[in-house]
Amino acid sequence: MIVNPDFAVGSAATSEVVLGVDMNGWHAVSGFLIVAPVLVVLFNEELFPWVMAASAAALYGTAVWSALSSRPAAGLFYFPNPTGDAVLHVITGTIFLVGAVLAFRGTDVKVS
Repeated sequence: MIVNPDFAVGSAATSEVVLGVDMNGWHAVSGFLIVAPVLVVLFNEELFPWVMAASAAALYGTAVWSALSSRPAAGLFYFPNPTGDAVLHVITGTIFLVGAVLAFRGTDVKVS
């Protein structure tokens, strides 16, 4: 939201490249939509692994989508660097997947 708070659509949409990924307001909001549910169920041992797994699936799905198309979200936007977006979503999806697997296994991850 700080780098490019643009919410324009279609050919009016703009993006700024951050770590190889095209970012704008829509991309930032979609990130919040992935992280917010995880934070809501963070201390719910039953729901947390499922929400983490769903977030990982959503991230992997968007990675495939961005790898196959430079017009994500049904053509509303154009991102000239779809490969960077796909890589970002695979990496973050993997982080969420590892968290889901650990949560399903009941393993406490201790950060020291």
